[in-house]
Amino acid sequence: MRRTWRNERLKTWARFSGMQSRMGYKDRMTGHGFRGLASTILHEQGYAHEHIELQLAHAPGNAVSAAYNHALYLESRAKVMRDWANFLELTQRGGKAIPFRGSTASMIFSITN
Repeated sequence: MRRTWRNERLKTWARFSGMQSRMGYKDRMTGHGFRGLASTILHEQGYAHEHIELQLAHAPGNAVSAAYNHALYLESRAKVMRDWANFLELTQRGGKAIPFRGSTASMIFSITN
C-alpha cells in the first residue's frame, strides 16, 4: 500500500478509535466529541485560541495569516497539554477537578470528596 496522507490519517483514526474502545467509551463518545470537549474546556480556561487550534491540527482561517505566520508556539502548547493531562488524570482517579484561574490562566487542581 502506498503511503499517503489519507492512509496515515485513517491509521491514526483507527488507533484513536481502538483506544476509545479500550477506555470504555465505544458508542458513548466520538473523536470529535473529545476534541470539542478539550476545545471548550481549554477556551474557558483562557488559553490562547491560536494555541488550541494548532493543537487540534486546525489550519488558520485567514489565508494571509497562514501564508506568513509559521509559528508553532511549542512551549505554550506543551503547557496546555500538560495542564490538560493533569485534568484528565485527576478526573480519571475519581477526584473532582477544580480549576483556578491565575494571571497566566494556568490550571491548578485539587482532589476533593
